[in-house]
Amino acid sequence: MHTIGSFDTLTQPYYSHFVSSLDNAKRGRILWIVSFMVLLASPLGIVLGNWLSSHGMIALSVGIVAVFLFSATVISASKDFGSIVLAPGALNDNEDDDD
Repeated sequence: MHTIGSFDTLTQPYYSHFVSSLDNAKRGRILWIVSFMVLLASPLGIVLGNWLSSHGMIALSVGIVAVFLFSATVISASKDFGSIVLAPGALNDNEDDDD
């Protein structure tokens, strides 16, 4: 269960940036599509993972790595999401002052 939480720390900044970049008039429709895709991803991942695991652990491992590499490539190539910094301490000095 800890694995799911660690992935949330990576995806939440991207999702928050995505939501804030949407046009207010279209936000509901676009988020409905995103929610549908997220809900559809779980059963598709289970089916694909089951099929890959039937070919052995090496095929399953290569498949998982391929999905993450593809995702990282798409995100880093994006003009909107490629500039988001997830490094600790990356806030500007003005943002973390409590004065």
